[in-house]
Amino acid sequence: MSISFQEEIRKRNLIVIIFGIITASILIRIYFYPFDLPITHDGDYYFSYAIDFTILGKIPDDYTLPNNGWPMLLSFLFSIFDFNSAQEYMNLQRVLSMSISVLTIIPVYFICRKFFPPIISIIGASFFAFSPQIIQNSILGITEPLFICLIAISILFFLDKKINFVYYSFWILAIASIVRYEGIILLIPFSIMFFIKFRNKQKIIPKYIFIIIIFVLILLPVAHIRMETTGSDGFTNVFKGAGYIIETSTNNNTEEGKIQKNLFDFIEHGIIGLFKYTGWSLIPYFIIFVPVGAIMLFRNIDLNKKIIILFLTFMFIPAFYAYSREFQETRYIFVMYPIFSLISLYMIEYIFKKIKNTKMPIMMIFTGLVISSMLFVNFQIEDYEGNKEMLEIARYIYHNTDGVNHYTPGSGYLNFIKYETDKFPMLSYNYDSPNIVWDYDINSDKVYTFDSAEEYIKFGQSKNLTHIVTNGYNADPDVLNDLFFNEGNYPYVKKQFDSLDHKFEKNHMKIFEIDYKLFEEYYKND
Repeated sequence: MSISFQEEIRKRNLIVIIFGIITASILIRIYFYPFDLPITHDGDYYFSYAIDFTILGKIPDDYTLPNNGWPMLLSFLFSIFDFNSAQEYMNLQRVLSMSISVLTIIPVYFICRKFFPPIISIIGASFFAFSPQIIQNSILGITEPLFICLIAISILFFLDKKINFVYYSFWILAIASIVRYEGIILLIPFSIMFFIKFRNKQKIIPKYIFIIIIFVLILLPVAHIRMETTGSDGFTNVFKGAGYIIETSTNNNTEEGKIQKNLFDFIEHGIIGLFKYTGWSLIPYFIIFVPVGAIMLFRNIDLNKKIIILFLTFMFIPAFYAYSREFQETRYIFVMYPIFSLISLYMIEYIFKKIKNTKMPIMMIFTGLVISSMLFVNFQIEDYEGNKEMLEIARYIYHNTDGVNHYTPGSGYLNFIKYETDKFPMLSYNYDSPNIVWDYDINSDKVYTFDSAEEYIKFGQSKNLTHIVTNGYNADPDVLNDLFFNEGNYPYVKKQFDSLDHKFEKNHMKIFEIDYKLFEEYYKND
């Protein structure tokens, strides 16, 4: 790197530069913020948990959520504010999630500083700040931003030479494990590297015992409360994963509809999923820098490099388990993004050593990061106007049906509509909402298959199924999609809603009411 430019950077206020990166990162998130749209899916589940926690003043006992650190934090924040609508509380949930994600830029920068000079470390912080996957994830209101932040801080403290900061790294890891229980896996590499790092210090074993005692004391109250409310401490779930794989792969049960896998299936799905979703998560710019940086990481390995390599190895374990069970999401990789940002810098450093004037490349890197991030998020982000239409369709379904099939996208909004009442806030299970008749039993891994719409309707009759929702492609099970195109072939249903009649431009959806008297006559005459 140019010495003069490096000296110029050192004279500048690095706080101002980092603040500029943080500001730009915030502005991008605001640009893509889904105003007036509720949080759905996992984020909505955390929201309901937090609202119930706030009302009860204790952990609600009708949830089986093992990772309740995030909704516990939300409930504390909710108790401070006095809003009139669920949307306002959800906005608060999103803002907190976004803020934590943005603040993670700071520990990522200081992790990079353990290996590189200031200007290169700033580029590393920018890699994380403008990562499109991190930006998208931060506006969902779910656990990853807090978990990633805590893991990044714990790694930063562990890399410090002072043993007191290493103590803190273990205890922050304990807090991270409350947010997501797989964080406890990192206790293994933390412990291994602790003894390697301080092997020459006296009384190292008593010090480690002290660390573990505090670690356990942090987890113990949460584990006790969870046991009382859910029957599980949550933390041992990390060990149940291996037990689940062994039990399922050795189970000779051939019950119809039951998912059957052998050990090879789990390993195959885990490896394929790990490569596939890691590859996707590296797009758009990590795919350029991480592979080359990873090769350079293994050159001249010192203690800090060993720490990073070991941590990264153990971080892949929860992702491997998730993909072995065919959970098809990239977010299991997100906790590794601070390390990906660090690894990418080895290639950046190599490039800077080959050129004299680094001003232009640095400007090109920053510009490329921002532009690629904006383009990627804009390509991946859900259609805002289309989702507003889906929200209105969900309102219609909520107020005009008793039970519907699962459909995507949009069915996630049904749970939000129940909060649109002057009775809000009250306990989530006191609201009435349409029943969704699934073709999958998550508790038993049993999948119900249907060869026709009639079979599904007969199945749903006892489950209070009253309506079919479809756009011709999104109904679950997919045998229901034929109703959209050939409704005349189903004399026992009546079209009750067509989005074209409401001048919706983004979504053409139909809702059919089931007439069970005609349905029974149809079966008799068939």
